[in-house]
Amino acid sequence: MSSNMVRRRHMATGGRALAARMRMALKDAGIPLWLKTPMTELVVEDGRVTGVVVRRDGEALRVRGRRGVLLATGGFDHNQEMRDAYLPKGGQEDFAMGARENTGDGIRAGESVGAALDLMDDAWWMPAVRHPAGATIPLLSERCIPRSVIVGQDGKRFTNESAPYVNFVHDQLEGGHVPCWFVMDAKARARYPFAQILPGAPIPKAFYEAGIAFKADTLAELAGKIGVPADALGETVETFNRYARDGKDPEFGRGDSAYDRYYGDPNLKNPNLDEIEGGPYHAFRMEVGDLGTKGGLVSDEHARVLRGDGTVIEGLYVTGNSSASVMGNEYAGPGATIGPAIVFGYIAARHAAGRAAPGVRREGRGTLMTALKARVVEVVRETADAHSLVLEPVEGGRERFAYRPGQFLTVRVPAEGGWAARCYSLCSSPLTDDRPKVTVKRVAGGVGSNWICDNVTAGDVLEVLRPAGTFTPPSLDEDLLLVAGGSGITPVMSILKSCLAGGSAKVALLYANRDERSVIFADELRELTERHPDRLTVVHLLESVQGLPTAAAVRSLAGPYAGRPAYVCGPEIFMDLVSGTLTGLGAKVHAERFFSLEGDPFEEPEAAPDEAEAENGDAGEIEVELDGETRTVAWRRSERLLDALLRAGVDAPFSCREGSCSACACVALEGEVTLDANTVLDEQDLADGLILACQARPVTDRLKITYDG
Repeated sequence: MSSNMVRRRHMATGGRALAARMRMALKDAGIPLWLKTPMTELVVEDGRVTGVVVRRDGEALRVRGRRGVLLATGGFDHNQEMRDAYLPKGGQEDFAMGARENTGDGIRAGESVGAALDLMDDAWWMPAVRHPAGATIPLLSERCIPRSVIVGQDGKRFTNESAPYVNFVHDQLEGGHVPCWFVMDAKARARYPFAQILPGAPIPKAFYEAGIAFKADTLAELAGKIGVPADALGETVETFNRYARDGKDPEFGRGDSAYDRYYGDPNLKNPNLDEIEGGPYHAFRMEVGDLGTKGGLVSDEHARVLRGDGTVIEGLYVTGNSSASVMGNEYAGPGATIGPAIVFGYIAARHAAGRAAPGVRREGRGTLMTALKARVVEVVRETADAHSLVLEPVEGGRERFAYRPGQFLTVRVPAEGGWAARCYSLCSSPLTDDRPKVTVKRVAGGVGSNWICDNVTAGDVLEVLRPAGTFTPPSLDEDLLLVAGGSGITPVMSILKSCLAGGSAKVALLYANRDERSVIFADELRELTERHPDRLTVVHLLESVQGLPTAAAVRSLAGPYAGRPAYVCGPEIFMDLVSGTLTGLGAKVHAERFFSLEGDPFEEPEAAPDEAEAENGDAGEIEVELDGETRTVAWRRSERLLDALLRAGVDAPFSCREGSCSACACVALEGEVTLDANTVLDEQDLADGLILACQARPVTDRLKITYDG
């Protein structure tokens, strides 16, 4: 503000600057912005959302969304009826700090067309003080003031005062500590700002008159004024002072995390702990506030709104606080609301722009002759949301089902308007299991996982591609470190069993899960540990016991094995944490990452180039070595290498056909290519001659490649 005064012009910074820039982008694109135009309903035609009805200048208008409708209308912060219906006791009163227009209209509109709701009992909670004039003042840095405690009506602390604000209020609500009391001494009041009151400035009289602030010369007198037991408050402060002298809070861990310390006093041994001594003492009544609600419409990875059965409501997208938060019940850090809102808004726009108009379906080609068929022999329920499929090759395809430990199968599944493909790792070992077995864990909104878990039974026949993937150790005799998170245990299990059965390697497994019930293959791991006590070490990391995985936990548990090659598989965030930590310890890390495929890799490529094209120089040739045989294939310059091979009947391995999985990787021995896309091969791979057949286009007239090493 002072900068604006000096410059004599208004400058937008922070969030305002972001909003201003987005508004400018709208103007530059010629897109009109209608203010004071509330939406009253969604328009649905033939089961698809095709527009909205709005009220503008007192008139109802129907606005058509040819590509779809994106709801970004905020939460239900200021809808008292919805707060009473969904939010927990203690959090229902409207101390929300979000825009007054956040009244849940988008959520209700989505619900009216069948959308599923989730997280409706949660919010972006924020501890707060109510200003006598009615405004809600958030308490962010204030809770890190060293010479202070927050107590319930019993006069006792109930959580780490400096914890992230959402976590703090979760504990406050769970314990019924509404309201609670912020207690500090005279030095704290003199040194640190509180509730927009500068250090040492007098607390406005209106705060005392409204029963929000209290002051007393002794703690006992202060306790009487705020109605808490004097002996309990005195004992709480005495215990806290002992922790402050030691620099450690063994009860709640205040000051242990970087988040806590960020707003603390860096001049102290523990930035969040200092002795409370010397009156006058101050107490402020704290309420449960929020920055917005967390609950809303359930959506998938494309921001498409889902029904309760997991099916997509075509044409309807959602982002921001209108959606059930991608963060779940947790607070990940600054930007946990605006970041996902922008990202999923972008994802929704790209998805809507790239889809065909209603009623128009892309003409499909035939199914690849190289695709395999597999009969489901048995469905094994591993956990409540994970099923394993035991497979039997159909029509003599057993040789082409040969696989290496850690590889995966690509499975064709039905999807809206056609087919989709999903990759599932083999948990079986080619050395110990008679039949291949894949494990599928249900994912909210997942096209493939939900279809498989809900529909596939013994006797069904699936279309699959031959096993592929490079997440496989070169030797079963080299000691390994295996790290898995959740369903990431699937390829890791294949490697683990193969090493124990066919090699001499010692194996250490670090396995992270939500809780004990989420552990896939728990009994099998227990049996293997008992059978190989000198070669297999299994360490479980349970969120319900140890909390979310941290770099410190990974270093502690996996550090002793960091000299071994590490194979890591699990959720993206988990793999990034583990891979970064192990790389820092000097380990060679191999990570298995999966992506939802956009196209259908089972489709046949286009027809071969004719003789005229070859004579005109539009086609070169490929010499390919595969499974001990050598063939020469014509290759059109506009054609990708994999398409040329498949068209010619070469049984080349592949999966995604999008440059994301490395299943089609081969070595270029002669000639040169360019890659349309590459998210998996690093500089060393490229230097070694590795290329992705699904993305390679010819530069030279002749290319020689090998899949045989």
